[in-house]
Amino acid sequence: MATVKKLARFGLRGLRLEPAFEALFRSALNQDGWFESVRRQAAIDRHGAPIPWWTYSCIDFLQPLLQKRLRVFEYGSGNSTLWLARHVSSVLSIENKKAWYDQVCHALPDNVELRHVSLGAKNHYADSVLENNRLYHLIVVDGRERDRCVRNSVSRLTDCGVLLLDDTERSEYRLIRESLVENGFKALDFWGMRPITASKSCTTLLYRQQNVLGL
Repeated sequence: MATVKKLARFGLRGLRLEPAFEALFRSALNQDGWFESVRRQAAIDRHGAPIPWWTYSCIDFLQPLLQKRLRVFEYGSGNSTLWLARHVSSVLSIENKKAWYDQVCHALPDNVELRHVSLGAKNHYADSVLENNRLYHLIVVDGRERDRCVRNSVSRLTDCGVLLLDDTERSEYRLIRESLVENGFKALDFWGMRPITASKSCTTLLYRQQNVLGL
C-alpha cells in the first residue's frame, strides 16, 4: 500500500497535481468538511453535523466560548439554529421565508423556538426582537433588513451581550459594523471561507468592554 501511495504521489507530482491532492485530503478545507458541504449543498461539518453558514474561523473561535446558560436571538434560521442549540440554553429564531420555515421546523430540539414572520407582517420582521422584555446574551443578525435588525437588537442585548453580524465583507454591512464601532462597540472580524461557497467572506462579532464571551 505504501508503494502504491508513493507511486501515486510521484505521478501527481509529475502532472503538477500534488497541491490539489493535498487540498483534497490533507488541508483544513477537508478537516472542516468544506468538500462535503459542497457535495451535499448544506452547511455541515465533515461528519455531516449541522454548522452555521458563517466563516469557519468564526465558528472555531466562538464554539468554546459559548455557555449553556446563554440566551440567543437569531434573525435567519437554519443549521446555525441547530448548532447554537447544542451549546446554549435557548434559541429564539425568526424566519421570513415560509418554505424554509416549514423545512427547518421539523428538526428542532426542545430549547429552540422558531417563528415565521413575513416581511410585510403586522408584527414586522425587524421588530421581532422587541416583542417582549427579554434580553439576550447573543443576537445573530443573518437575515433580511439587517440595518434595522441591528438597531433594534442593541436595545435587547444584556449589559454583557454580543452581536454577531454575518456577511460584513459586503459594503452595506460594513457600514452597519462601522456605525456600531462609532457608538462604543468593538469589532472582531473573521475572514475566510465558509461552507458550500468558495469565495472569501467575513463574519463579525461586535461587543462592549465587558462581554459574556470574555473578549
